[in-house]
Amino acid sequence: MLFGIGTWFFQEYTTTEALKRIWDTGFRAAEIWMEHPLRTGESITDIRKLVQELFVKVTLHATSYDLNLTSINSGIQAESLKQARHAVKMAAEIGADLMVLHPGRLSTLYENKAATRQRLYSILRDLDSMAADENITIALEIMENKPKEIFVSLQDVMEFLEFDWERIRLTFDIAHTRTIMDPAAFLEMLPKNSIAHVHLSDGDDKYIHMPLGKGSIAIDDVLSSLSSFYTGLVIIEGYIPGRGDATARENFNYLERRGWIGKHP
Repeated sequence: MLFGIGTWFFQEYTTTEALKRIWDTGFRAAEIWMEHPLRTGESITDIRKLVQELFVKVTLHATSYDLNLTSINSGIQAESLKQARHAVKMAAEIGADLMVLHPGRLSTLYENKAATRQRLYSILRDLDSMAADENITIALEIMENKPKEIFVSLQDVMEFLEFDWERIRLTFDIAHTRTIMDPAAFLEMLPKNSIAHVHLSDGDDKYIHMPLGKGSIAIDDVLSSLSSFYTGLVIIEGYIPGRGDATARENFNYLERRGWIGKHP
């Protein structure tokens, strides 16, 4: 497994400055949040050049704020799909081979979750075809247990896996799955080849995303289970406003002390 961290830890800075700070912390992989370069207007060419100079691997997190792929508002749904398609293109442009995607959610609690998931699958077919054309994997993120979320439980995920997707797999978010059940137990029940990407943070009953070692998740147990079959990226999440550098280093030091990551040069 290769550990990295998201640029959103350093959202007060430009994308390129965020990438430099990630490298300085010791990580050799990064996840670029698409909101970052869209907000700063930076050149994708400049970002790709820096990525090639510093990192073993990068991924892209598609835009998610104020969007909803399954919205009952046709304008919001159309814009959400437009931005997801743009993210597939941007992932290819920055040299990433994987894009994280949020699955959409209910617009109102009066909607039917099963019917909304069927609408999601229809939308994903379009993105699956595009991802194949761009040679990108889309990693659909398992979300936290909140009333409007539609892609949370093991049953939700197994239903999704019944479809014959060409380039869509899963982002296993350890802190999200903790809101349903023990993440290691959840992991054991999933087909191993369904997981293309992992998000890592600690959490407890009050906070979903926390620095490693600050919550109640048995981090070592989950990583041990993952390491038996998974060789991809593990991207750390858990932004704390104004504490990007300190939190990133705390997370790195935690993994280093536990032997999950080697000492950086």
